[in-house]
Amino acid sequence: MMRTNSIPTKIETLKKRISALGLLAPLENWEHYGHQDWLDSFVSAEEEARNRKHFKKRMTLARLHDFRPISEFDWGWPTKIDRTAIEELLSLEFMKDNENIVFIGGNGTGKTMISKNIAFEAVKQGLNVVCESAGNMLTSLSRYETSGILSRGLAKYVKPDLLLIDELGQISFSERHADLLFAVINARYLKKSTIITTNTHFRQWNDLFPNCHFCSNYYR
Repeated sequence: MMRTNSIPTKIETLKKRISALGLLAPLENWEHYGHQDWLDSFVSAEEEARNRKHFKKRMTLARLHDFRPISEFDWGWPTKIDRTAIEELLSLEFMKDNENIVFIGGNGTGKTMISKNIAFEAVKQGLNVVCESAGNMLTSLSRYETSGILSRGLAKYVKPDLLLIDELGQISFSERHADLLFAVINARYLKKSTIITTNTHFRQWNDLFPNCHFCSNYYR
């Protein structure tokens, strides 16, 4: 039977919103609250307050720290940058297929700025994000391993919807560090998206990770 009145649909939608917020009193006493003019405004205010709280929490966990908005990016430098490709990445379409992104370029070319803006877009869309320098991440994982709780450390970097590993190539790492990096990438592969920024070409990764078998096999 076709509805001729939109009021029932609005009521059902409002009830679903209230249920999603876990507000039991209005639902259990609908005969009293359902006709109140302020109810919809109250639900909207509660939704906005919770969204702000959750956004703030996601930003804290993301550890993006200070970064310039993409609106301040100088598209004239570097001259070879593909603006269309960057803007497509900012749409987060690549995350739908769990694709990974690697930004390779010299210091000061905007790799971190672009990456953090992509990560920020993910946070705004309600996704869990972690941003960490390669050095800090691998040092942290080494400490977890020494403490006998490596699985907990790996979960920290494997679970987020988007992981940004920044500044890979600033310092060299041990063979064990290479194994830890591989463990993170391998666990996320085809499941979650990862962004890596580096000033080192793939063929030079063996210099970063001495005796790294996976580097020589995968990044020739």
